[in-house]
Amino acid sequence: ELADRLLAEARWGLQWLLRTAFGDGYRPCWSQLSVWTRNIENAPDDVFRDARRGAFTNLMAAAAEAKGAIAFRSIDPYFADWCLRSAARDFEFGTDSQGQAMASGCRAEYYGAVLLAASALYDATGEEEYLRRVESFAERLLACQQTTPVGEAFRLSGYFNKDETSGRPLAYPDEHEHTVGLGLTRFGQRTKNDALRAGCKAAVQRYGEYLRAITKVNAPYGVLPAYIFDIHEIRDHRPEKMTDEQFEAENARWQAQLKNGVRMDDRHYLRRMPAPQRLMGYFLPPLSRAKIASEAAQWLGADDLRDIAVRQLEWILGFNPFSSSCVYGEGHNCHPLYVGFSGQFTGAVPCGIKSFGDDDAPYWPTATNAIYKEVCVIPASLFLWIMGDFE
Repeated sequence: ELADRLLAEARWGLQWLLRTAFGDGYRPCWSQLSVWTRNIENAPDDVFRDARRGAFTNLMAAAAEAKGAIAFRSIDPYFADWCLRSAARDFEFGTDSQGQAMASGCRAEYYGAVLLAASALYDATGEEEYLRRVESFAERLLACQQTTPVGEAFRLSGYFNKDETSGRPLAYPDEHEHTVGLGLTRFGQRTKNDALRAGCKAAVQRYGEYLRAITKVNAPYGVLPAYIFDIHEIRDHRPEKMTDEQFEAENARWQAQLKNGVRMDDRHYLRRMPAPQRLMGYFLPPLSRAKIASEAAQWLGADDLRDIAVRQLEWILGFNPFSSSCVYGEGHNCHPLYVGFSGQFTGAVPCGIKSFGDDDAPYWPTATNAIYKEVCVIPASLFLWIMGDFE
């Protein structure tokens, strides 16, 4: 019965993806369900969102649709075929010349999404051409990895930079880091290119060493710390419309936040918790990396990486300084969560434990407010995704 309910939920999500795509690469890349309307077209309370053509969005949609084709092939062949045709179409929108030109942000994230989508389409079709077409993207993603140690007081390597040349470490405000690690892992397991397979495996091993090193920072809890931040990030990448006064204030606060973290050298700092101006609520980054660790553990036969993944789930379930389970209704000392339109419901997972002010330490106040205690589908989905690796 539970499996049927999960499939029904998956169908609902897939149908939303399929029905909101316009067939030309454009789709609503972001929407907010914070307003209840009368559900009458052209009524005064209609809410409008712009459709955009986003390479990353189309690639993640392609990966989900290909997985949906596999899941529903024996249950509903017509629906599975719809999913597969849409996956192939969206993959093209994400990798054609226009899609590549639009992927101007985090290149490593884009390369990972390409590999994820290609691997999913290979699983759904058995066509090796999908893997061959993305070999150059795999090579570019490998070039994004920091292979030489960075730091003096605390040295780290094995993490990924935003692109091949800048040396700027990935630092996500949300859950996207898994696209990089899972893209390499899944492509490496499937490619027939022996040299690339070996390169991907070596990169995943280096990333595993990176996770092993940083998990010690938050002992005894073992929750993975946030990211390596560049103290000159705001100075070197100042928004165009930022005034001098705004820059001075933001840069001063940024430097104060980083200097409360673990100093690696004069430029690089590792925060135990995210920099508050970038993220409030800290379950998404460790869950993303836990998913990488759980799949890498299976590929590499590394039980300690599996243990790292488990420890991230335990942090959420109560192995934290507050002895508080953050999954409502599961475990002990659950806090009420911030829910916009319904009452409290069992199994809800919030955005997560945050830090206070510029401090670099966990903070879990009793007040119930967004966004740290806001119920969010993303951490719950990541939680279930990781649990699926522990059969």
